[in-house]
Amino acid sequence: MRLNEEDLIKLAQISELLESDGTNVPLFIGSLPDRVIEQFLSIDQNDLEKTAAHRIISLRRLGRLFSGWRRKGSGRALRRTSAYYDRGTIYANKGNLDRAIADYTEALKLNPKDAEAYYNRGVLYAKKGNLDQAIADFTEALKLNPKDAEAYYNRGTIYANKGNLDMAIADYTEALKLNPKDAEVFYNRGLAYKKKGNLDRAIADYTEALKLNPKDADAYNNRGVAYAQKGNLDRAIADFNQALKINPKFADAYHNRGMAYKNKGNLDRAIADFNEAEKLK
Repeated sequence: MRLNEEDLIKLAQISELLESDGTNVPLFIGSLPDRVIEQFLSIDQNDLEKTAAHRIISLRRLGRLFSGWRRKGSGRALRRTSAYYDRGTIYANKGNLDRAIADYTEALKLNPKDAEAYYNRGVLYAKKGNLDQAIADFTEALKLNPKDAEAYYNRGTIYANKGNLDMAIADYTEALKLNPKDAEVFYNRGLAYKKKGNLDRAIADYTEALKLNPKDADAYNNRGVAYAQKGNLDRAIADFNQALKINPKFADAYHNRGMAYKNKGNLDRAIADFNEAEKLK
């Protein structure tokens, strides 16, 4: 079966959309007859580039679009769902959060088992400050895909921001079971433990984070604060020193080191650090 003139015109229109902003491409593809997509996929790209079609179609880009479309499933309902999902992703990348959320919502009406759509919509709700709706979406995503470490992490971070530290720690712990090499999760669980006053666990988590990411100035700084709160001023100063080696313009580290020197009775060094902190703020 060959592509007729009308089919080629449709493909040319998709190419034009690709060259503009791309937001309507997924839904436009959804309007194409199945035979057009299947025929395009069955054509040898080298043969097609020898035809006049290559002058009006961005073949490689269309090929990737159609291949991805087919991998996401056959059937009109699945293709429509994919269209809303794909356009929602484009809107999200362009910063149009409301339109992206609307498209993910439409995709979920058509396929309420789409964990990724729940996850992505949850991220957007979080960016908009709608934390309860974000939690609800991450929860739905996790019901559908309990192995999603990122969903646990994001939900945990929202719980932490809302002050629900126990729930945050529980989610960070689940994320680490799935991905024990994630320095950021260790760091954030450490923050939650510190807010709860559990300094030993906070220090342990900051230490794990630093094993995985030795260039994390924030982890050194926060571990230093925890050591200082425990009265271990020498270890605190050592951590602040490391933080400042990594980031010499880290005002909080200068201030925190100044406080440690002050508490040790080294007032000259404390004043010098406070002065540096003020210069940087």
